[in-house]
Amino acid sequence: MRRTTSPPTPTRRAARALAGTASDAVQMDFERQHDLGRFGEGLAPLFLAISLWVGGMAIFLMMPPFSSDAMARGTGPVRLLAGGLVPAFLLGLVQTLIAVGALHWLIGLTIDDLPLMFGLAGLTSLVFVALNHGFGALFGPVGKFVALVLIAPQISGAGGTYPVPTLPGFFQMLHPYLPMTHAVDAFRGAIGGGWIDPAGDLAWLSGWLVVGVVLGPLGAVVQRRRTPHARRGRGRAGRRGRGGAGARHGLRRPRLRRRRFALSAAPGRPRQARPRT
Repeated sequence: MRRTTSPPTPTRRAARALAGTASDAVQMDFERQHDLGRFGEGLAPLFLAISLWVGGMAIFLMMPPFSSDAMARGTGPVRLLAGGLVPAFLLGLVQTLIAVGALHWLIGLTIDDLPLMFGLAGLTSLVFVALNHGFGALFGPVGKFVALVLIAPQISGAGGTYPVPTLPGFFQMLHPYLPMTHAVDAFRGAIGGGWIDPAGDLAWLSGWLVVGVVLGPLGAVVQRRRTPHARRGRGRAGRRGRGGAGARHGLRRPRLRRRRFALSAAPGRPRQARPRT
C-alpha cells in the first residue's frame, strides 16, 4: 500500500506572497526617453515651420523676385535668378537665427542638439524661400496667393498637432510629400532627440529646394516673354493717347502760321516793317 503525503500548508504570510506573485507575474519598469516636459515643446516644431514659411512669403512682399532694370537690359535667366534669390537666401538665414535664438534663449525652449537645430532650420528656411521665389517668378503677383493657399494643407497634413493615423484620408495621402512634414519631423529630432528618419527628411527637403530653384529660371523666361508684349502695348496706348480722338477719326489739327516781320529799307524812305509769311 502506497503512502501519500499532503503538501505542507503555507503560512499566512507565504500565502499572501504566493497570491501576489500569481496575480502579477510580470512587472515592468518604464523609462521615458526623449521626454518633452512641456506642452509647448511638442508644438514648437510645427509653429517654427509655419513662421519660416510666412517669413519666406514676407521677403517677397518687400522685394520682387527679379530686378525690373536687369530684365529691361536683357539679363540672362541665370543672372536674374542669382540677383533675386541670393539676397532672399541671406534674409532667410537671418530669420532662422532670430527664430531659433528667440525660442531657445528668450522663451526657454529645451533643445537637445542646438547646432543641429540651427542647421535644420537654415535648410528649411532656404527651401521655403526658394519655393516662394519660384511661385512669384512663375505666376507673378498670383504667386503670393498660391503660397498663402498652400499653408492650409501643410498645417493640416504635416502631423504637427495630431497623430497622422487620426487625420482624414486626404491629408494622410498628402502627408509624405509635403515639405513642412519633413521639416516638423527634423525639428522634433533636434529638440527632443531620437530623430527617426534623418536620411528621408533631408532627401525630401533637398528635393523641394531643387524644385524651388528650378522654378526661378522658368519664371525668368516667362517674365521676359511677357515684358516685350507689355511694352508694345504701352507704346500703342501712348501713341493713341497722344493722337487723341481726332487722330482716331482721321482729322488733323490746323497748323497756325506765325507771321514774321522783316525790315526793308528803300533809299530816301524810312524803314518799314513788311510782313513775310
